[in-house]
Amino acid sequence: MRIIGGSVSVCIVLFFYCHTLAQELSTVVIPSEDELIEALRQGEISYYQFLILQEIAENGIDSTSQYLLDEVPNLAWFRPVDTSMLVPLEEDQRAGFASGGGENTSTVSAVLRHRQYQRLEEGEESWYRTSGDIRWGDRYRFNYRINRETNGAERLVGRTFQYRRKDGFIRQVDLGSFITRCGLGTAFGYRGKLMAFSREFDSESILFPDCGGYNGIRVEGAVGSYKYENLASIVRDSTHSLTSAAAMFRHSEGSWRPGVIVGLNRLKNRQTGESVSFSAVGLYNRYLYGAGHLDVELSRQSGNGSHALSGVIEGRHRFAGAEIRYAAWTYGDDAVALTTGSKAASLTVADTIETVDFTFSSRRRGQEGLLVKTVVELAHALKFENSLLYAEVDVRRRNRQYSSTLISRCSPRLQLELGYLGTWEKRTSSGSFGDRNRHRFRLQARFNSGLFSCRSYIGLDAENQQPNNVSLFTTVRYRFPGNGEIEAWSNLGEIDSNGVQYWYFFVRGKQQLMERLEGAVKLIHSYRRDSKDSHSATVSLELIAKL
Repeated sequence: MRIIGGSVSVCIVLFFYCHTLAQELSTVVIPSEDELIEALRQGEISYYQFLILQEIAENGIDSTSQYLLDEVPNLAWFRPVDTSMLVPLEEDQRAGFASGGGENTSTVSAVLRHRQYQRLEEGEESWYRTSGDIRWGDRYRFNYRINRETNGAERLVGRTFQYRRKDGFIRQVDLGSFITRCGLGTAFGYRGKLMAFSREFDSESILFPDCGGYNGIRVEGAVGSYKYENLASIVRDSTHSLTSAAAMFRHSEGSWRPGVIVGLNRLKNRQTGESVSFSAVGLYNRYLYGAGHLDVELSRQSGNGSHALSGVIEGRHRFAGAEIRYAAWTYGDDAVALTTGSKAASLTVADTIETVDFTFSSRRRGQEGLLVKTVVELAHALKFENSLLYAEVDVRRRNRQYSSTLISRCSPRLQLELGYLGTWEKRTSSGSFGDRNRHRFRLQARFNSGLFSCRSYIGLDAENQQPNNVSLFTTVRYRFPGNGEIEAWSNLGEIDSNGVQYWYFFVRGKQQLMERLEGAVKLIHSYRRDSKDSHSATVSLELIAKL
């Protein structure tokens, strides 16, 4: 994977370590990009998940992009519907990543954000995030994001002009940066960043920004009871370019909703002029029935002398007082995941297209997997949630995970949870570890009175051939009756016989400064006993203007 720069570059160093420790099923709630970086450093998420969660944290999600939650540990995988039996972790994740500002308006409005970071230690590194979301009535929208990293790299990371209407032959047009998924994503979906980016805010950055999705035009519309989606995109860096085009046509009414997907990817080495092309044809169907739904997609990819068949099934069924959600996937040994964004576990392998000298990471080539999740209401205020994951690339690379949580609502304000997470990993390829077994136990309490909320847990982590660790976590938030709030977060992540090995803490205050202006201050402190610079402190100042 070819990605450069800034605070993200700090994470690249950790990629080869974290991708092997990353957990598919987790008990992590991540409120912002700052905590994403910490979760990556601690091995709670993979580098691939970090990139996608960073996209969600910055842009949020709405009803058209909920599939991005497929990458959120333990919520992921299953898009919620109105009748879903959600567990507390899912509710936290949905609330944390919900997209704001999606309401229609009849006038011009804008939300402008600027967040400035400053390290409070030797070196005094600084960086920033700035974005804008401008709307004209309920049909036109323009948004942008600009980032500057600690190494001075400053670039545009996304800009989109959007047109929307509720009816008509053309119902939505996205021009610029956009994300989408055709069907279940076995041919075209959101796979995250694939190319490098310009280190300066220049014409290259404007034409080809540092986004993980597509860059071009997308048109969506309907003809009677049939819907269509067309896209054309080009992303590139100084060495390679990827040109993509796709079309999906599907039925949108009735119990059976079939569709067909066709597309083409062309990858070119800009220095040698060599190129390869991959075409894809997919068949998709959604079956809706009274107690649930079932989605099935099969696609065939051809090109560069290889052919690969991919298949994904996912669905849910509701019983009286219970719900089961399930997914299964299989990808051919020759599958080339340039634009694939469907179900897969974090068994990342290196893939190379020698014709154009392009090396990237793939989570789908040769992978097979299964995930089953159940939620059972044992009593009026007692739920039991279980998840089981199995995935493998071959006999040498395999993941098995199981999580179980008992949830008791003691009162409308207080909730207790007792949870277990077990991970059994096998990596016997060159340079990787052998079998690894990890077990996590947590006792958690949640309290919410409206203005005041608190979440705290005590946990025990055990791993084969490693000392046991105890973790203590607490987060509290108070919303002032006026327009303001204060939040504190403390994670003593590793406590063993030698004392505290890791601690991450922040306190954030937000206040209404003027009628249309909000300000926020966040102080962050992290401690790692085995690090050369064991203590790190950062302050961020944020301004939010609602015009």
